[in-house]
Amino acid sequence: MQSNSRSSASGVKKSSDGLQRRVHERIWERVQTQTLGAGQVICTIAGLADELQISITTVRKAIRGLVDLGLISVVRNRGIVLAAPANDLAESITPSPPGGTFHLFVARQFLPARNVEIAEFVAGIEGFLGSRGARLEIVTLPDECLSQADFMLNRLSRGTNGTFILPLGMPSVTQRALDGCAEASVPVVFRPSFTVTDCRLDDKALLVKPPAHNAIKIIVRQLANLGHSRVCVAGQAFSLGDAISTYLNEAAQNGLEVDGELFVAFEQAVIEDVDDPGLKLVDRILGMAKRPTAVVVIENCLGAMTASVVKALVSQGIDVGRDISVVSTNLGPMAAVFDGFTCAGVKPRRYEEGRSAAEALVALAEGDHAVPATIDVDCTWQDGASLGTAPSGSRPVRKPASRQARKRKPV
Repeated sequence: MQSNSRSSASGVKKSSDGLQRRVHERIWERVQTQTLGAGQVICTIAGLADELQISITTVRKAIRGLVDLGLISVVRNRGIVLAAPANDLAESITPSPPGGTFHLFVARQFLPARNVEIAEFVAGIEGFLGSRGARLEIVTLPDECLSQADFMLNRLSRGTNGTFILPLGMPSVTQRALDGCAEASVPVVFRPSFTVTDCRLDDKALLVKPPAHNAIKIIVRQLANLGHSRVCVAGQAFSLGDAISTYLNEAAQNGLEVDGELFVAFEQAVIEDVDDPGLKLVDRILGMAKRPTAVVVIENCLGAMTASVVKALVSQGIDVGRDISVVSTNLGPMAAVFDGFTCAGVKPRRYEEGRSAAEALVALAEGDHAVPATIDVDCTWQDGASLGTAPSGSRPVRKPASRQARKRKPV
């Protein structure tokens, strides 16, 4: 019994030390990147807590030692201020680089040279690992899907500090790779391409959540503000199914019409037709008894589906943005697809995602289990020509609140 108590206390201390190190390193990174001098604001306590997904109290405890040393100060209504020369702060908190090599396994079609989003994600990883004296080795997986897990595990048997796994060909192959990493005690960050899968993760595995859920919430509010009520949601079957619950919740809160006919999946055979993957899907949308005023595309990281929907609508004589609006959950790869046409939607911050993933993986590799099990991807809204107000006559008639409701005071 006594032994278990000591072990538990040791674990708590280790996690606490890990959190303090992460706070100190993020403060030093801000000083470096902004080339700050004494007297300048580094950041706010609340902002730092939100960035690291920890409590404000934890941040205050972590910086107490630096305040006592006179290296930083906390100023009311300003935040954390650099109180000494940057070199003095560096001597106290600059981490000793762990060195070593981390691996990123990626299928050929997702190589950074071929995909803008993956390139940004990898740049974020390399930026953080470089600051720690470590390096990233990118390994291309074989084209044969069933051999990908064995190939990866064989490569990892030669030694690694940790690994990043981008989508493998099949969920079963991905699970086999994750299980192999768990058996070998290899820390891993798994980043699925379309949706959060049902893969089992152990305590040395982190999951990067796809941005579709956050994106849907942002998009539904934008559409509601522009008077859209009947909105079609389109995507691949497995990503669409995972996103529907998020959409239904947001639709109910924002007055959008919910109809099973409005959830439309791309056909797999059509997706493989690079020239026109959205034509059949658009035929189904235009054939609905009551045409939707907007289409939300649950986009993958290749960027082809939103473009195909827009092109198919135009080929049918539809004025995109006036007759029907199109909004994408992922504008990251759009620039390479559209020629001068701006599409509205959400753009994930992939560089920050990669950097956060690398920071969490390094912490996990060093034995810090206080890192979150999942990493959320921040998204930003972007206007575009594909989005307009709902056509006249299609806007919902909103009933005014009852007299009793108007008198009701907020709790």
